[in-house]
Amino acid sequence: MKRQYPNTGIRLPQDLHFAYVWPQRRKIFLVKPAALAPLAIWLLLAAAPPLHAADADNLLTGYAPTSWTDGDGVPLGTVYSIGQDRDGYLWIATDAGLFRFDGVRFTPWDSIGETPLPRTPVSALWLARDGSIWAGLPGGVRHIRGDRIRPEDQPQGMLGSVTDLVEDHHGTVWAVSDGALFRVQGGRWESVPLLWNAREALVQRLFVGSTGKLWVTSARGGVFQWVEKTDSFERMAEGFTWDVHEDGSGNMWTTDIVAGFKRLGAPSPRPHPFAGSGYRLAHDHEGNLWIATLGEGLWRARVDATTAERIIERTALRTGLSSDSVQSLLEDRDGNIWVGTTGGLHRLTQRRLTPIENVGFVVDVAPGEDGVEAGTTNGLIRFPASAIETPGVHLLPRGPALRTLFRDATGTLWLGTNAAVWRLSHGEFLRVPLPKPPSTAITVITSASNGGVWLGYDGWLYRWDGRTVTPLELSTHREVKTISQAYTDSSGRLWVVHDLGKIGFVDADSAFHPIDAREGLADGTQPFFEDRDHILWVAGHLGISRVANGSVVTINRENGLPGSRVWSIVEDDDRYLWLSMDRGLLRVSRDEIAALLANRAHRLQFTIYDTSDGLAGAPLGNIRSARGSDGRLWFVRGGGLTRVDPRRIGLTTPPVSSTVRIEAVVANERRLTPDPRTALPAGTRRLQISYTTVALTASNKIHFRYRLDGFDTDWVDAGTRRQAFYTNLSPRSYRFRVEADTENGAWMASTASWDFAIEPAFYQTTWFYAASFGVVVLIVAGAWRIRLRRVRREFSLVLVERARLSREIHDTLLQSLVGVALQFDAIANALDSSSSAARDQLVRIRRHVEAYIREARQSIWDLRSPVLENHDLATALRDFGKRAAAGTPVRFAATVAGTPRQCSAKVENQLLRIGQEAITNAVRHAAATRIGLELRFDDHSVTLRVSDDGRGFEYECSAQADNHYGLTTMRERAGELGARFTIDSAAGRGTSVETVVPTGASA
Repeated sequence: MKRQYPNTGIRLPQDLHFAYVWPQRRKIFLVKPAALAPLAIWLLLAAAPPLHAADADNLLTGYAPTSWTDGDGVPLGTVYSIGQDRDGYLWIATDAGLFRFDGVRFTPWDSIGETPLPRTPVSALWLARDGSIWAGLPGGVRHIRGDRIRPEDQPQGMLGSVTDLVEDHHGTVWAVSDGALFRVQGGRWESVPLLWNAREALVQRLFVGSTGKLWVTSARGGVFQWVEKTDSFERMAEGFTWDVHEDGSGNMWTTDIVAGFKRLGAPSPRPHPFAGSGYRLAHDHEGNLWIATLGEGLWRARVDATTAERIIERTALRTGLSSDSVQSLLEDRDGNIWVGTTGGLHRLTQRRLTPIENVGFVVDVAPGEDGVEAGTTNGLIRFPASAIETPGVHLLPRGPALRTLFRDATGTLWLGTNAAVWRLSHGEFLRVPLPKPPSTAITVITSASNGGVWLGYDGWLYRWDGRTVTPLELSTHREVKTISQAYTDSSGRLWVVHDLGKIGFVDADSAFHPIDAREGLADGTQPFFEDRDHILWVAGHLGISRVANGSVVTINRENGLPGSRVWSIVEDDDRYLWLSMDRGLLRVSRDEIAALLANRAHRLQFTIYDTSDGLAGAPLGNIRSARGSDGRLWFVRGGGLTRVDPRRIGLTTPPVSSTVRIEAVVANERRLTPDPRTALPAGTRRLQISYTTVALTASNKIHFRYRLDGFDTDWVDAGTRRQAFYTNLSPRSYRFRVEADTENGAWMASTASWDFAIEPAFYQTTWFYAASFGVVVLIVAGAWRIRLRRVRREFSLVLVERARLSREIHDTLLQSLVGVALQFDAIANALDSSSSAARDQLVRIRRHVEAYIREARQSIWDLRSPVLENHDLATALRDFGKRAAAGTPVRFAATVAGTPRQCSAKVENQLLRIGQEAITNAVRHAAATRIGLELRFDDHSVTLRVSDDGRGFEYECSAQADNHYGLTTMRERAGELGARFTIDSAAGRGTSVETVVPTGASA
């Protein structure tokens, strides 16, 4: 339905409240009811009194701010609502959608849930008691259970733009949509009329008090309370109201359009430094009221414990917020204040340490009778213990540049400067008259055992007794060249750091006693500290060293210290040691140190504080520490000054969740839920495991280590990284384990684990391996058969060739030899009886020829000498030598050494041929008178040696050997046996032929 507006000619929607025509720009502004309240706010803000410069000094202190303007690279935009679930996660409704936050990582809903949300801003959020989530959108509400948005969980009915959600004590969910009120009844959204003066009240905000009462704020009617018995609303206050909240005493507070806030039903508040439109309210656990404003940042209203006056402090864009328009507030279980603005998310963490501001560059601090004195570039400042919250008192506003402070046993404060020494006596600064002004700054002041003080400058120590300055005299160890630190303990010993970090002490006789690393103290030491038990502690590059009863024990990184460099040490009233280190301030109990000294395998337990806790300065320049008369500790680091109250710090230490969780798994770009005993599909090559522990306060101090049983051999130190990556894992079962370390020296008690298995591909299964083995066996068998067939074919060819050679030899050589034998018979018969000697020789030759014929036939038959059929090798060689030497002037002798044994047929046949050739050559060519044959058998070889005393020859392996066929065949036969074949010969001194056959070849 449309409404006709006169004098415009324009028909506008029914739900418009009014229109304004800007004639100069010829534009028309159309305002709906839901937009009426913001417009009124800005109109009133325009008329509100401006913030004066003096008001800006009342800034919020005591909190460390942290900001996030995007989540994992996605700009968050406006943060409309913040909630914390039962597991400690933060859920954040933003322009970019719905996010879950663990203190480090923003996880969008699309990476968590199986059902996506519409790509619109999430403008409202409520975490129900049953663990489900209600998310308000411009187009309605989504009810989320676990990681799913199921249709059966969604109430029926349509809603418009939802701006607020709440659950009452009956479990009924209420919603604000386009300024109207709805609730879930019977699984449907039901409209709940809220009228005032017969008009819709324009609902803004819902709140459920501690007694279960539902409170509703509106732009027209004010504040209403739901009356359960009559199912109606009772008006409790009038006027435009954005929000209502309840304090710890049950008092209700509302926002105020100008003053920011006021108590419900109370008149307009008294004037205070700030003026602005309150938008959201929240009370913290200490009773402070937090006010989110539209345009004036965030306020904190608290009651001063001393004056009972209400103090309002502010933080805004210029002090760290991303916007002056604050949209949402939440205090988490750790006491952090979470602030959502139009520009992002912020966390305010109550500082456990107190940085001192506006004091200049601090160089040293010394304890006093009432508090401490700090030496700064602005002079000497006293911080009285009785007025610790007030600014320090400048005692020396325009004094010389201070370098070091020291208070002696009489209470006198000594000041070392760039050119002189001063002392504070009875409130008056007196310059110490030195005979000769130092050329460098006074860097060391400590008491002398026999009165006066030691002054350190120009690289040495000088004693001032009130009148004269005397350099330190050492009766021994004159090699001490420079001294950079000095300290006098309670027994009067003077401890010094000299020559680039070496340490020692000077006794009452001025004798110097060095202490080196062999006694357990590492070089590179810094200041000394003596505790109440008169135990000396030394800070150094590699940790701290305890000097007691003549022994030195060093505690370093191997014992669990988070780092190496320790700059200073101080002790509090509870006997805790505080170490100023590169990483920050480390607090460790004496019981922990005693446990470590008793058992060096003990891992040191401690607490560490850094800049996120309020620590001022950096680990550079002068780093000092001191304990004030009131028990508070003071630390100087890089010009910054920090105050620590050990009695309060334990109360403000936020708890850290001890639960480690495995959130998600991505396998081959596919997101999975890490359910127990998950079976990953075959072919999983890339595995990404996301884990976390919810730490909304100390998230930067959480370190992780993980291990994949079945793959990793040891724990993997992941640092602050919250993901593990694996590639190319083999198919099998695995267990992934992860632990977290809260940077206190101990791993959390809980360990998250996930069991999973990677399915094997078909080619990785047992049956595939068996089939592959069978195929390989078949291939090998087939190849063997092919090879065997080829060998048989080649062997048959050899047999054919042997048969052919035997036929040729038989038909040619043997027939010729037979003919020769017959001719010998004929010649023998033709000779007369007077030639009986010649006849006998011819008959003998014929017999030899016949023997050769038989031997050739046998060789043709089995390629083996027939002589070896009836005789052993030694006998065969002896018989051959005698036959060869018969009828010649040569004397032949054969010897056998060792125990003769049967050799293989091949070895005996080749040795026989080599011996026959060597004997024949000696008889025919050597013109020898004596030929000797030696056959030696031992454990490792068989040796055949044929030697003569003939004329010899010049043998060269590469030349002559190739020109003598007999020598070549002997060498070749020896090569077939793997034997060593040598010929030793020279002109005029005979010849020796030796063949050595290894035992393996003779087997």
